[in-house]
Amino acid sequence: RSKIVPANKKYSIEKIMASVKKYLAKTGRKVMFEYIMIKGLNDSPNHAKELATLVKKLDKKLYMVNLISYNRTGIFDASAQETIKKFKDILRKEGIEVTQRYKFGQDIKAACGQLAGK
Repeated sequence: RSKIVPANKKYSIEKIMASVKKYLAKTGRKVMFEYIMIKGLNDSPNHAKELATLVKKLDKKLYMVNLISYNRTGIFDASAQETIKKFKDILRKEGIEVTQRYKFGQDIKAACGQLAGK
């Protein structure tokens, strides 16, 4: 995460999860974790198990994971759909509510994250 998210130095996963726990305790409202799938970087079965371990520390009814296929901007590649499906299946087997966001606008380079590159 530190390789691609400069803010990780200030806002580590531990700090983010502590904030999420406070938010859940205060509001009781569900949170969604947006997880961008990047080929070879964070899309292995082991990554899915690590993510499951992390989010299962929270109240099960108050979170879900949304898997997002990376929209190519020139540096990284998107995970294959089969890889995303396997990742999603692992999370489901761990009892995690998981959805997958489908791509829109990639054909005209207007998908999420692509406009900033122009």
